[in-house]
Amino acid sequence: MANKYNATTHKIKQKELNVPNLLRTKALRITEPGPGVKEKSSPKDPKQFSVVTPKNPQAKTWKDKPASVATATRLFKKGWLDDGKYKQIVDSARAKGMADSEIFKKARPK
Repeated sequence: MANKYNATTHKIKQKELNVPNLLRTKALRITEPGPGVKEKSSPKDPKQFSVVTPKNPQAKTWKDKPASVATATRLFKKGWLDDGKYKQIVDSARAKGMADSEIFKKARPK
């Protein structure tokens, strides 16, 4: 069976995530970069981080990186997440019992 989180495309219309709610419930974590990150930079650099969910069991011991939350949130708004990671975050939130109204930001009237 193929891993449904391996998508590297942007084919689905992603709704804006409610990052504060997702962080609060631990459906999403912004952490120090994982061992697969090869770029060398200061551990304090807010541009270097990993996005993990409970579906990433290897990341349980990775330290949270609050200094990168604002950077990650801005990137999410720009459609930075690939479909696989986006789906992983939404699935993790739903597995924690979150309703769509808690997962996604409400669309602003235009």
